[in-house]
Amino acid sequence: MKTFTRVAAMALLAVQAAHTNPQAANPQAANPQAVMQLHIADASVAAAAAGASTPLRALLQNPTSTTLQLVGASTPLAAQTQLQTYVTNAQGLVHIQRLPQLALPAAGQVVLVPGVLELQLIGLKTDLQPGLELPLTLKFDDGTTRTVRIKITN
Repeated sequence: MKTFTRVAAMALLAVQAAHTNPQAANPQAANPQAVMQLHIADASVAAAAAGASTPLRALLQNPTSTTLQLVGASTPLAAQTQLQTYVTNAQGLVHIQRLPQLALPAAGQVVLVPGVLELQLIGLKTDLQPGLELPLTLKFDDGTTRTVRIKITN
């Protein structure tokens, strides 16, 4: 439980960073070299049936001196992707809030945790089978992209 609490706290900090002014947080524009240095650890998606949705789990570590702004992603295996978090309204109901971007702080990290802070794959075009990988292209605010392979797990 302590590990989950720590991970959830880190994810909430990332949500706060996502809502900052990108120019104030990062006077330097992102660059392809910084994007290529981004470490993506423990990345996986759960096996799921065609038509379903599934969130990406990952630790995004930015070792550079430049804050990166993740603005989206795509994969040929899903109709769309969405950066999102969960918020509680005044009545205590939890709902999904779409994020237009996610700040990956300089010399920092962001944890994508299902139910807290997610990159959701929506409308899967095929069954995701455990043991396989899916290609995922990350998109940044300066137009830079980076394609990575994500494990599909049980």
